[in-house]
Amino acid sequence: MANEHSSVTISVVIPAYNAGSLIGETLDSVLAQSCPAHEIIVVDDGSTDDTAEVVRRYGNAVRYLRQENQGQAIARNTGIHAATGEWIAPLDSDDISAGSSSPRDGGDRGEPAPGRRLLGLRLFERGRHTHLLSCVSGA
Repeated sequence: MANEHSSVTISVVIPAYNAGSLIGETLDSVLAQSCPAHEIIVVDDGSTDDTAEVVRRYGNAVRYLRQENQGQAIARNTGIHAATGEWIAPLDSDDISAGSSSPRDGGDRGEPAPGRRLLGLRLFERGRHTHLLSCVSGA
């Protein structure tokens, strides 16, 4: 999906392990952003639950990769290596991107539900380790 707000391309990378009960809400929050991602990549780290089925419901909107269980860091790196965007937005499978709203994440109050985190968007420019851009949507 092209980013209409700038020429920057953003790849959202989400490692997931047995995240079937949460990954749908995470993906919905990314897809609801006013500044859409160039691509969303979910790396399934050998899940034994319904993570794959939930992610596949999103069709071409989400790129699904599967690997044997090797841990979250390796799954995230797998997604980063597969990404085609200039910028990487790392997101965990139980996170909700800032700017989205649902009854389970606190709705219009902007308060995350217990055990959930409401995040801004951090972007890492590909090939640089020192440059960090934080984008937090306002209330």
